[in-house]
Amino acid sequence: GASTVLCRVVVLLLLCMVGGATGQTPLQALYDPSSRADNATDFRNDWCELEVAVRRGDVALRDALKGKELTLTLEPFSFWVKATPEGGMGGHIPSVLDEVASRAGFTWRNSYVLVQGPLQGESYTDFAKYHLNYFDLVADWFTDTPGRRANGLSFAYNWIDLSLILVTRPEKQSADFGSTFFSFLKPFEFKLWVVLVVAVLYSAFVFWFLEHNVNDNYKFRSAIDGMEAATYAAACKITWSGHFAPMSTSGRLFAISWAIVCVCFFSSYTARLASSLVTSVDLNSPITSPEQANTSKSKVCVLAGTAVVSVLKAKYPMIPQVASKTTAEMFQRVRSRQCVGAVVDTFSWSILQVSQEINSDCSFKYLGRPFRTGAGGFVSKADFNGVCSGLMNTVLALHMSEMDDQGFFEDLWNSRIDKETTVDCSSEDASSVDARQAPVQLGTMGGLFMSHVIMSLLCLTYAYFRRRETLTIPQSFTEIFRRPSDDDSASDDGFNPSSLKNLSGADGVGLEYFSDCVSQMMEKQQSLIAQQMHLGDAVLVALRKEKDKGSRQGRGARDSIEREAIEASSSTKNFAGIRETSSNSHHNSGLNFVHLAETGSAAPSIPLSDAVVPGVGLGMFEPSPSFKSSFKTDRTSRNKAKMKRKNSAEQAIKDLEVAAQMC
Repeated sequence: GASTVLCRVVVLLLLCMVGGATGQTPLQALYDPSSRADNATDFRNDWCELEVAVRRGDVALRDALKGKELTLTLEPFSFWVKATPEGGMGGHIPSVLDEVASRAGFTWRNSYVLVQGPLQGESYTDFAKYHLNYFDLVADWFTDTPGRRANGLSFAYNWIDLSLILVTRPEKQSADFGSTFFSFLKPFEFKLWVVLVVAVLYSAFVFWFLEHNVNDNYKFRSAIDGMEAATYAAACKITWSGHFAPMSTSGRLFAISWAIVCVCFFSSYTARLASSLVTSVDLNSPITSPEQANTSKSKVCVLAGTAVVSVLKAKYPMIPQVASKTTAEMFQRVRSRQCVGAVVDTFSWSILQVSQEINSDCSFKYLGRPFRTGAGGFVSKADFNGVCSGLMNTVLALHMSEMDDQGFFEDLWNSRIDKETTVDCSSEDASSVDARQAPVQLGTMGGLFMSHVIMSLLCLTYAYFRRRETLTIPQSFTEIFRRPSDDDSASDDGFNPSSLKNLSGADGVGLEYFSDCVSQMMEKQQSLIAQQMHLGDAVLVALRKEKDKGSRQGRGARDSIEREAIEASSSTKNFAGIRETSSNSHHNSGLNFVHLAETGSAAPSIPLSDAVVPGVGLGMFEPSPSFKSSFKTDRTSRNKAKMKRKNSAEQAIKDLEVAAQMC
């Protein structure tokens, strides 16, 4: 009687004290988790009377579990369920149970039992079916499948993403010699390199076409030589080691357009060159998908008794499965190459990949995408005529759906990842992406090329309406290689500048680059002419002072300035041939101008006086009108100056011969 009741109370108090010290509940001592006896104690609640009250409207549906104590089973497993330092139970699943219990108003902390998973040869489906005969809920991460529902299992709410993925451990493999030898080409794809070469040739031709009749760098060359020089300038512009030297407005505009293209190419290339030159380490995985593993019959590790076993067997029957009891054991087998990979759910992998125990060296990689989508959560018994557990499922689903809408599960997932992270693999992934940076594709630079082509058309149009007579092209193939000759139209003063291209020395070797020397000398001569004109104006000023004052000092200043002007004229040392002297006297040491006809025969030598360079004869050295008028009163001084200029012209001809040989 009373003594028996007292003894039971004392026993329960002792069990509670022991359970509180060991993290176990009073039910743990009354239940044997290793037994599958049919006569075990039933700890389930009977919800039928409460269901009737809900139907009558006496109790609100969302409050139907208020004040109740749910009995359930927990499986200590990894981060899902684990002991806390205080002696209780923590982890991801207890956190969800605490939240839904606070919302629905029930308790569970004193009415659960710990079960170490299925027994040998038992599946998780059988494990759940047995325990739901004695407990209200199996709080575990069960995948919702048609097979489990057919076995009488009910899922209140699927709140976990349990899509299946294949995780492998790729081996690091250095790139071969062939791929690293041409690493400097990796910043651009092959098609873009081809377009770049075409763009250089195109730009060189357009620039030559715009400039070949107005630019001294091209008008003394043959068409092929001019385009070759323009191609060199266009190619050097890409690396900013050279540039065009336009002399026309259309040429300048086109040069600006090409410069913009070169800037974009050069910056894009250098931005990717550093990572391309670094010898990257490629990750070589034995398999990349379950289909490949099925074809090659490669072994894959799975957790024993889970839904993965039946899924792989049905979808990939040729894959040999290696069952493991724990995730640590499963990944250790992959590390030791007993398996080519492991099949896990996406939720578990999001935490396992940052676990020091599982992925300490960040060597495990998730390849591809989930090969089977799925979700899951807690399971209960689909009871239609027993304890009316359907009411419990409905209330749980109501509160858990509200939790999902409010973002509770996502926030809990992120916080769980932060808590469980013991290794950082983000830097590893970032370096791998940078080492294999994708090359620039043609589509990325297509607009740049199109803009350059449009600009070239605008430049050609502008040049056509502004100076169409200079836009000529060779009329035949042989004319492309022909340099300008004496047959070409002469300049305004009767001299054909292109005849200097056929100048030969004593040994008969063609001086094809003589025109470049001529251009340089002409530039120097122009500066000397400017000095002479300045001196002439100074002489005029001095003569006027002399006339006004009549002083001898003025005449001395005039003579001094005159001598400086004559010395400046004689110091040009290039093409100082004087029209009035060269027409009366043919110098014995005149240069031999060879006309290279198509037959290859050489024309007779002609004196330099018959080939005066335009703009570099005596006329260019004559003083200004004010300078000449100042000497009309002194014929003797003019005659002396004339003799000195004649002597300077003879010396300049000799210097020209030496310059021609040097060129």
